Amino acid sequence: MLQAKTKSALSETRPSRSSPLGRQLPLRSILVVPFLLQISAAVGLTGYFSLRNGRTAVNDLAAQLIARTDQLVDQQLVSYLSLPPKVNQLNADLLQRRIVEPDDADTLSSLFWKEAKTYGQLDYIALTLPNGKYIGAGDWLSEPGIEIDIVAADGVGRTYSVDSQGQRQAIIDQYEYFPKAEPFYYQTVEAQKPMWTLVLEQFDTLAQNDPVYIAANANLPVYNSANQLLGVLSVDLRLSNISDFLANLELSQNSQVFIMQRNGDLVASSNGQPLYQSVNGEPQRLNALDSTDSLTQATTRALQERFDLQNIEQEQSLILPLQGQRRYLHIRPWRDADGLDWLVVTVVPESDFMAQIQANTRTTILLCLGALAIASVLGLYTSHWIVQSVWQLDRAARAISRGDLNQQVQKSSIQEFSSLGQTFNQMAKQLQESFETLEERVEERTQTLSNTLVELQQAQTQLIQTEKMSSLGQLVAGVAHEINNPISFIYGNLEPAKEYAQDLILLLQHYQSECPQPSPVIQAFIQEIDLVYLQSDFLKVLNSMELGAERITEIVRSLKIFSRQDESDVKTVDIHEGIDSTLLILSSQLKAQNWRPAIEVIQDYGDLPPVSCYPGQLNQVFMNILANAIDAIDESLERAGPIAVPQITIRTQATLNQAIIRIADNGLGIPENVRVKLFDPFFTTKPVGKGTGLGLSISYQIITERHGGQLTCWSKPGQGTEFAIAIPLTLPTR
Repeated sequence: MLQAKTKSALSETRPSRSSPLGRQLPLRSILVVPFLLQISAAVGLTGYFSLRNGRTAVNDLAAQLIARTDQLVDQQLVSYLSLPPKVNQLNADLLQRRIVEPDDADTLSSLFWKEAKTYGQLDYIALTLPNGKYIGAGDWLSEPGIEIDIVAADGVGRTYSVDSQGQRQAIIDQYEYFPKAEPFYYQTVEAQKPMWTLVLEQFDTLAQNDPVYIAANANLPVYNSANQLLGVLSVDLRLSNISDFLANLELSQNSQVFIMQRNGDLVASSNGQPLYQSVNGEPQRLNALDSTDSLTQATTRALQERFDLQNIEQEQSLILPLQGQRRYLHIRPWRDADGLDWLVVTVVPESDFMAQIQANTRTTILLCLGALAIASVLGLYTSHWIVQSVWQLDRAARAISRGDLNQQVQKSSIQEFSSLGQTFNQMAKQLQESFETLEERVEERTQTLSNTLVELQQAQTQLIQTEKMSSLGQLVAGVAHEINNPISFIYGNLEPAKEYAQDLILLLQHYQSECPQPSPVIQAFIQEIDLVYLQSDFLKVLNSMELGAERITEIVRSLKIFSRQDESDVKTVDIHEGIDSTLLILSSQLKAQNWRPAIEVIQDYGDLPPVSCYPGQLNQVFMNILANAIDAIDESLERAGPIAVPQITIRTQATLNQAIIRIADNGLGIPENVRVKLFDPFFTTKPVGKGTGLGLSISYQIITERHGGQLTCWSKPGQGTEFAIAIPLTLPTR
């Protein structure tokens, strides 16, 4: 009916297209179209000129970014690479002026340690003597603190820990090293002047976070007044520090800066790519043409083809299509006085700048469109009073059809539209009230069904868990019974067997005393079976069998106690027996593993009288809490390292009307935000597949609902966790 009325109203206010009036131009079109045409032309011209001027500005922006980046890189390289030669020169002055003797290992190692500590960016400082002796200090192995290395002339090297004053302490490593065979030494001695070399070494991954050490090595030969070589001073700088600086440059989103040698080997990169590759298990420098970054590869290949890296002697700037888009390339040689000869390459994609230009163009167009909208509104306003009532009613009807029932039509100055609007408002209000009532009912039903579903899921899961434990209890009880019968038979016959064996041994001894010279055949058999050892060991074997049978009997007894899981009646039992049987079930997890020592269980049992309870369900609670304690200790060992003695402490005590059992571990502990959710169903911090999140929830229900007790937890991160169970000594009747 509503749609029919709306269509009728529209048909009364809009002329038919078949009538003569329908072929005339509407007044609204005459007023609005000229504005639209003017604004559209302005938008088009503005967008065209913005795009053209933006492309011109891109070149200037790219040039400015590259120039600023080059300046920052140059300043950083000068600052970073100028310190090692200065430190070398300072140490050379000390040696040449005889303030420090070249073979004074204690003074030099302490000096190098203090310099490495003072200049944090220096990774290693060393002196190699002509006789092969080597003295160095630094943190190049990424161990905490700075260490000292002393290599004797015979090549035996030792690494020392250092105290707070830079003095050598204990030896922490010993190795073989011949520094005179290294390029940094013989190349520097041959050159007889300061020079740089590159160090690429691989170390045991257990001793270093990054097993490959790549550094620029500043070397300085030191001569005395007689021009005799005193040694070669060396200072290491990690190349990764240059990469870290490049990565922190304020570049555009997809820009890249990398530094390489003339042969293409990477020195540093802003994208964090590795500077080496593994070939047959050995580290080798990574050439930019073999880089893991496709843009670095493409850029290097383009520069090699266009210029030949060996022949680039001055800055070069060009624009090349790489990887499907235009990119600005800039390459600049970088040299220092001691022989470093690197190429600094900056790559800036045009799209990074065009995106901003295009965004500005879009903003301009949107502003023009806003002006167009304002002009359209002004044009529409002149005809608004004629069709306002019809349009208002049409919009309200369409909104209701989309589900937006909160609609009211304003009163019109036209009598017919005013009456229709009042009727429409009453209908919309009634429809909205009916819809809200229906929504409330549906929401209530949905909430009820959701709560019921959650309760059913919890009940189903708990029922399955209870059924599993019941089946386990029946199985354990059956197995224990089947084992107990033959063990009882064996254990019962061991004592007669011992008596028979003693009688036989006594008889044999009487025989030997009466017949000290048996026949040769008997004598040979006595020697073959080692009769003396057999007599002494036979009773020991029977005693061992007796101990084993007693152990099996104890295990069977514990299994029978734990198999009370399927018992649903209240019984008066010894709580300690249930705890001991649970510990026996978990004994394999408590034993030492290849990743940890055995977990020590401290059983501090008080004078606890028999308790009226559901023994099977109580054993299930003990099992859940003890298993969680073992998991907490294992996780602590995995995340925080070895614990002095992993322990689980079980204490029991009796009050006037309650039995209290406390189970504590010395694991990592539980954060407060996790502890408050421990007893929520399905809440778990364990990985998927390792825990259901129901163990503690079911335990909480067993203690609080089935036994009318309390189950509480205390824990702090780093201080372990303690669960306290308090249940009545006599279970109240239900």
